[in-house]
Amino acid sequence: MDILRRMEKDLVAAGYLRRPAIYFDDTIPKERLPKLQEIVEQYQGTVVSDPTKASHVVAHDPEIDAEDFMAGEEKREAEGQDPEKMYLRTVTVANSDNADEQDKVAMVHWWYWPSSYDEWMPASDVSQTIEPEATRMPGMPWVVGYKFIRDVEKHNEWGNEADYAIPDL
Repeated sequence: MDILRRMEKDLVAAGYLRRPAIYFDDTIPKERLPKLQEIVEQYQGTVVSDPTKASHVVAHDPEIDAEDFMAGEEKREAEGQDPEKMYLRTVTVANSDNADEQDKVAMVHWWYWPSSYDEWMPASDVSQTIEPEATRMPGMPWVVGYKFIRDVEKHNEWGNEADYAIPDL
């Protein structure tokens, strides 16, 4: 473990590994703020008070942060479904164009899950259209819904910002 800690420290010092710097927008419900700040610090992020120093601006997204979305998740979980594994994006399709359809496989990314959960599936089970990932302007912070922070605690790792991106802010 000492070697891993030393490697992590060296990567951070060299600038190859950056911890998230989180700015909480005024749209975040005040009662949720202490818990969200606690999660950020627990997972080695920092909370900043200046949005120009942030790697991520966390705001309220009416769609994914809405209480009825959360209630829908709980209902699907109670029914034995994993609600967040209902949405996926095809990342790549492997095997040549000449391969039989049953031999093709696709790498998929499950929305609201870290990239470490990406998996290969038969290409016939998913759309074979490669879907572009949301991007941000270079040098600008990601603007994400606060579900991004809640899911850090849920999955024990930082997620894929593109899944939580708020395009209009």
